[in-house]
Amino acid sequence: MVRGAPNRSEKRVGARGSASAERRDAPLPAPRLRRGGLRIVVRVETQLAIARSFIEAVQAKNDHAAAGLCSDEIEVVLPGASAPLKGKDGVRQMINLAPKLEQSARGEEQRDDEVRISTLTRAPGVFANYTTWIFVFERNEIKRLSFELRAAN
Repeated sequence: MVRGAPNRSEKRVGARGSASAERRDAPLPAPRLRRGGLRIVVRVETQLAIARSFIEAVQAKNDHAAAGLCSDEIEVVLPGASAPLKGKDGVRQMINLAPKLEQSARGEEQRDDEVRISTLTRAPGVFANYTTWIFVFERNEIKRLSFELRAAN
């Protein structure tokens, strides 16, 4: 039996097994197949959706969720840093050291295995800039993350 839409009591499960909120632009749920009384649910996350989820985890200061979207060899290149942060511990360090910021999406694009998401980033009363998050993927894991900054005021 194949069905297209989940019923309201079911949670949608992302690439790493965590529940994710419904979004208009999220991929459609895969058909559900029934084999021997066991229901199999398959959902394929796009690289763009994974990058969005990473930014959401950063905004929520959920370092474990963000690190779970990355490869073990991830390299995070921060503006002005003398050396990149490496590995999932580096991702957790970046999130735990960063101040709470307000961010709003401004644009996104994908070319091959590179996703760019632009945001307006604000620390109220301190600064505002346009940040472009540059994600490089290997399969569906983030392999490299870097940033481009432009002044907003």
